[in-house]
Amino acid sequence: MGLFSKIFSRKESVARGGAGHGVPVPAGWAFIEGLFGELYPGQTPKHAALHIAPQNDLRLGRASVEGTHVYDAGQAWHYVTLGLTDLYDQSDASHGPNGIRCELSMRVAKRDSAEPPLWPVAFLGKIGSHVSQGSILAHAVAFRTGPIAGAPADAGFEGAAALADPAINPRPGPFGKVGVILLVGLTRRELDEIARGGTEKLIAAIAADPARQIT
Repeated sequence: MGLFSKIFSRKESVARGGAGHGVPVPAGWAFIEGLFGELYPGQTPKHAALHIAPQNDLRLGRASVEGTHVYDAGQAWHYVTLGLTDLYDQSDASHGPNGIRCELSMRVAKRDSAEPPLWPVAFLGKIGSHVSQGSILAHAVAFRTGPIAGAPADAGFEGAAALADPAINPRPGPFGKVGVILLVGLTRRELDEIARGGTEKLIAAIAADPARQIT
């Protein structure tokens, strides 16, 4: 069994928040699956789940999300986190702008790969940890990270831009309004353009072109 097989699995065999196969899926989790089920009807996502501490455990090292689903989007893999929105009940945590809590997503080019790469799971988890600690991530926010670990070296990704996922409109969920923020990898040249005041133009170009929404 390879590294991929040890980390990714079909969702039926994955424990969800401590609930094994045959136990009802938490309402918030099912809601996120429903959003993506509309994009990929009949598709069973692969799932990467890290061991996490209980929600009230604030020790360092606690995972920021409970897992990541991966869907086959044709020329790309579509990743989405589970856990930045309320999965089980209404959280005491503050909501984001306009009262919307958002999961994070990425569309990552397949590059002839038969299986989704693991680096987007780690990247989304890292950004998710900043969000869970209070950082604001909203439409048209861009940030520099330095070279993204695991990403193809020839792509030259050194940061990302965030935009409201054009394929998923925010809507009422079981525990408040839910949206999805799409992260798109950016090169140093694109980040330098943003630093010169080109954020609005670049985000508008990405939002208007589905091909540019693939990292």
